[in-house]
Amino acid sequence: MKGVTNENGVNIHVVVGPNASFQGDIEGLCIHKGEPIVDIMSQCQVAFSSAGITLLELIAMGIPTLALEMVENQHATVQDFKRTGLGMGCARRDDDEQVRAQLRRLLDDETARVDFAERCRSLIDGKGAMRVARCIVGLPIEKNKKRKDEKGDGEHE
Repeated sequence: MKGVTNENGVNIHVVVGPNASFQGDIEGLCIHKGEPIVDIMSQCQVAFSSAGITLLELIAMGIPTLALEMVENQHATVQDFKRTGLGMGCARRDDDEQVRAQLRRLLDDETARVDFAERCRSLIDGKGAMRVARCIVGLPIEKNKKRKDEKGDGEHE
């Protein structure tokens, strides 16, 4: 994967969704818009992400992450992420300097990165789909059970 190396010798990849209003390039950054994210994530040593679904993907991949509360409904996710020691997080009220300090700490503290990655990997065994499938297969299937339709005006089989 082609990256852009900044003055500190760090490759920085920025991923935005296909519908993001972001346009253009930023010097020192490699911008990915609407590309499959797993290939990008697999090349990363650390991540800086909003606390949505992408954060769960980063946890599953064991990528040390600084999670950002971008919208109000992500507050509890960031707090739980930090409390459980899966990574670091910043609240919406944190100013730019606080966010930069947290990111610098994540980049500089190799021991913390290794610890975060190990904790994340310990949560995921890669067998979740099989467990769900076994549950579905093991469910009793009721055939020809009559039910009221949604309008309540009759029964259907």
